[in-house]
Amino acid sequence: MKTTVLIAALVLCASSPAWAVRVASDVQPVAGAARPAAPTGDAAAAAVHADDSSSMREGAITGVTTAHDQIEVNGSWLKLAPGKTRLFRQGRAVTSEVLVKGQLVKFTLLPGDVERSTLGVIYVP
Repeated sequence: MKTTVLIAALVLCASSPAWAVRVASDVQPVAGAARPAAPTGDAAAAAVHADDSSSMREGAITGVTTAHDQIEVNGSWLKLAPGKTRLFRQGRAVTSEVLVKGQLVKFTLLPGDVERSTLGVIYVP
């Protein structure tokens, strides 16, 4: 009997534009089993969740502004936000004056930055 129902379901599925068929002998889903839809928000919130900004990146500094408020890493200019960007060398906090051209750094982008151009954490070797 199950084979006949399954074959009938496959024939019905193949001959109709439906993408899924539920066999009548299946157990009904529980009302609370479905997950609610993801909440919708503004573009900034969506960008934060769609981005991997918290992941660690690595690159070479190819330029530093004289005010040490921006650095160029692999051709992209990134901002250092006062009070938000944290710099570390060997586990100790340092100032942005330690950043020089040609230096290899590991860094993260600031969470919540829609432009993805503000540094969150910088590790200087």
